Amino acid sequence: MTVDLPAEGETTILQDPADRSRFPGGCIYIGSAIITSTDPARPAPLLAIVNQIGPSGGSAYEGIALDRAGPLVQLPLLQAGNAGIASGVQVQNVGDNAVTVTLSFGSNKGSASGGRQPCSRAPGPRSFPLAPEESRTIQLSPGDPLGFTELEENGKPCVYVGSATLSGPTGSRLAAMVNQLSTTSPGDKLSTYTGVSQAP
Repeated sequence: MTVDLPAEGETTILQDPADRSRFPGGCIYIGSAIITSTDPARPAPLLAIVNQIGPSGGSAYEGIALDRAGPLVQLPLLQAGNAGIASGVQVQNVGDNAVTVTLSFGSNKGSASGGRQPCSRAPGPRSFPLAPEESRTIQLSPGDPLGFTELEENGKPCVYVGSATLSGPTGSRLAAMVNQLSTTSPGDKLSTYTGVSQAP
């Protein structure tokens, strides 16, 4: 879709299943989107905020400028089993070439929580391929296809609180965000943040 915006103008675009032109039959869409300035003579700088709302609460995150995407993205906080909080990482290859991405974790800073003991070790690094424009959602749980078995000990979930990095080969361009959901909070249950692109 195309929207005309004046200088310093703004608009709100709803992903509304009632909009039959974009979501026929009230279908479900989960994916990514790119917003571009279509004036070839003077591409305008754009800023986008995404709001998410659902039965688990609401959250917001800043859109990622493609010219800031690089081969290294810092994720300052990931959690598993900490006060009932679960983390999910969404990473997309916004470059032009297929890449292998590695998710590497920092040491565990978690402590006992809700009857669960801290994991004795952080998850080891996991690598996976991403085609151009392909994205992947990673759930920080043993049930994820990447198999985070380190998050269970003696058949029970354990607690992990730490950081992680997503890295690709030189010249790759990665964008990432993290959703964190609380299964125990009576109030605001969902939080989201944009991964921080770093120089390699």
